[in-house]
Amino acid sequence: MAKFNAPVIQDNPSGWGPCAVPEKFKDMPYQPFSKGDRLGKVADWTGATYQDKRYTNKYSSQFGGGSQYAYFHEEDETSFQLVDTAKTQKTAYQRNRMRFAQRNLRRDKDRRNLTQFNMQTLPKSAKQKERDRMRLQKKFQKQFGVRQKWDQKSQVLIGYSVLLLD
Repeated sequence: MAKFNAPVIQDNPSGWGPCAVPEKFKDMPYQPFSKGDRLGKVADWTGATYQDKRYTNKYSSQFGGGSQYAYFHEEDETSFQLVDTAKTQKTAYQRNRMRFAQRNLRRDKDRRNLTQFNMQTLPKSAKQKERDRMRLQKKFQKQFGVRQKWDQKSQVLIGYSVLLLD
């Protein structure tokens, strides 16, 4: 039977974690934290993020001091520059350019929608021919009656059979 060897466990009486720090991590700063801290604490480097007093105790950790990474602002006026933010006057072409572009985009969108539904835009002469064709079709239907009835859903001819006897 295989034998299980239990690993050596280091007991830390002053807290949790390793008792001794390896040499390569000696100079690395460590910020103590508690597992019960809220996630908002992770990005809160300054400690003065919350203007509302209700949230100050809610997201601040009571475990560690937190001043280890505190940022202290030192005023440095030597690199300050004043930048002119005044808007320049646009030319007439620049002012109207967007209006023309929007009109073209709207027209193209309408054309795409028409072709999507298998419709086409016709010039005036073609529209007139289409109107004439529809008018004649209605006229012939009134004059001769509908000889065949079509099922609109499946486009199948419904039951007229003609028997010719000689």
